[in-house]
Amino acid sequence: GINKCPEDSHAMNETKCKEVAQEMGRTYGGQSQDEEQPRACYCAVGVTGEVYYNDVEVGKPNRASHPVCLRDADQDWYAILHHGAHSAHHEHSNHGSHNEHSVHAQPATVEHH
Repeated sequence: GINKCPEDSHAMNETKCKEVAQEMGRTYGGQSQDEEQPRACYCAVGVTGEVYYNDVEVGKPNRASHPVCLRDADQDWYAILHHGAHSAHHEHSNHGSHNEHSVHAQPATVEHH
């Protein structure tokens, strides 16, 4: 896991964290002070993982959770998936655009018909 928000996003306060939990359709588990978890707003890994606000100075990455952050640009929220899910998703989207590209790159097949 990671303990900080990606470059194009930032952490949020507890009030916002609670709202975001509701928007995500997850249970808000309240405020915690757990040095073993990411600081600020984070949620437990898994579809039904609860969202917590971790009120600690530093915190640390945890495999069982990931930070929930706000995008800088449109102020929209997004959860950062733990590494495994993130790379799987990444491969998948690359694969999709690659296929799309191949289709455009083969007009010959279309002329054949």
